[in-house]
Amino acid sequence: FDGFPRTVEQYNFWKNWLANRKMKLDLVIAIQINEEETIKRLSARRMDPKTSEIYNLITDPPPAGFDESKLVHRDDDKPEAI
Repeated sequence: FDGFPRTVEQYNFWKNWLANRKMKLDLVIAIQINEEETIKRLSARRMDPKTSEIYNLITDPPPAGFDESKLVHRDDDKPEAI
């Protein structure tokens, strides 16, 4: 759940989704990393504009032979936005 829920609407959706299934959330894991690592990881994210597939050039690169120049670097994944 990378950054989920981010809004009150998402929280309400999630709460109702769990309630409708008679499920509850018993555990949350919070992983903290320093700002430098956060910027490094987020800055490496790219999106395929055709499929909306998300890749990370460090941890989850596109398949071999894929033309990385076709990937989009979203404005919210650039260091100045992070």
